[in-house]
Amino acid sequence: MTDNKLPKFEAPEANVFDEITTEMQVSEAISYIDWTSYQKQKNQEMYEQAVKPFIERIEHADAWLKEQNEKLETSVSNLTVNLKVYLMRDNQKRVESGKKARKTVKTPFGNFSLKKQQPQFVKEEKLLMEYAKSAGKVNEKTTVSIDWAAIKKESQLVDGKLIDPNGEVVPGVKVVEQDDKATVTLNKGVDE
Repeated sequence: MTDNKLPKFEAPEANVFDEITTEMQVSEAISYIDWTSYQKQKNQEMYEQAVKPFIERIEHADAWLKEQNEKLETSVSNLTVNLKVYLMRDNQKRVESGKKARKTVKTPFGNFSLKKQQPQFVKEEKLLMEYAKSAGKVNEKTTVSIDWAAIKKESQLVDGKLIDPNGEVVPGVKVVEQDDKATVTLNKGVDE
């Protein structure tokens, strides 16, 4: 580790007066104040020079940590995709052989499972607002907003479309089906 020693503070000979009574003392006081301003700047420069190697090492270590963790996250992401593909293929074989598909694979190290996710709804606010107003599904407080919860609750998802209780397609809503979410649960206490 680098040993950066900062110099100890050594003030020049200066009379710090309890009371200034002469023009000479005024001049000396102003000169001392001027020197302290210069010395503060010099101290800041010495400080920055002293800590620079440490800051550079910290920045280097931070960059290394970020890079290493990104590599690990990429590996986990790739393995999760491979696990998902494995479970989907395994389930296809199970169904074809008359067995029940499984949602979870259990191992001594943890579990892998696929969980259904709710579809995403991409909403066109303008079209949806017109529909919400005509259907009486608007929250009117200080601002007018769509009562999305009521629309979604009363409507049904049919063939990738949101259908209201009257059998009409809700305008301004695009249903985007999502893949099953893959999760890995690690067992605690397993030596790494």
